[in-house]
Amino acid sequence: MTIALGLVIFTNIYAQEQATSTKMWIGGQLSFTTNNTYTLGPSFGMMLTDVMAVGGTLTISDAFWAIEPYFRMYKPIKDNFKFYGDGYLSIGGGSSGATDYSSFGIGVRPGVQYWFTQQWSMAATLGNIGYSQTSWEGGTSDGHFALGIDFSSLHFAFFFHF
Repeated sequence: MTIALGLVIFTNIYAQEQATSTKMWIGGQLSFTTNNTYTLGPSFGMMLTDVMAVGGTLTISDAFWAIEPYFRMYKPIKDNFKFYGDGYLSIGGGSSGATDYSSFGIGVRPGVQYWFTQQWSMAATLGNIGYSQTSWEGGTSDGHFALGIDFSSLHFAFFFHF
């Protein structure tokens, strides 16, 4: 019985590995602005099925940091082109002048991803639907819901799949 159960589990794992040719990715985004600020966002992810994935991004900027785990659902469109939606949770903090703050966010964002080859892809997100809250040192906080699509929320990222 134990051997049969082990064979069933192994067969399912092997079939899953054959269904998706690459199981994980690393990559992220890097940006610079004209006022000499930067944002670095390394990312790691793993496919669970052909259409579901989990991952996380660490965002580091001049005066801000955030950790953002996400759950992703893909919708294949054509060949190497897929739409996706990310459900994410963001926890971070930073400083603005002499005041420190912490932040929390939860939301959904749409994206599109194109595979140049089996190992290389580029993704773009535009907009966000979610809630974010910032708590400032001293006890004040600011929370708001967001529903927006504008070019200030356009982000590109490159990924290596393995």
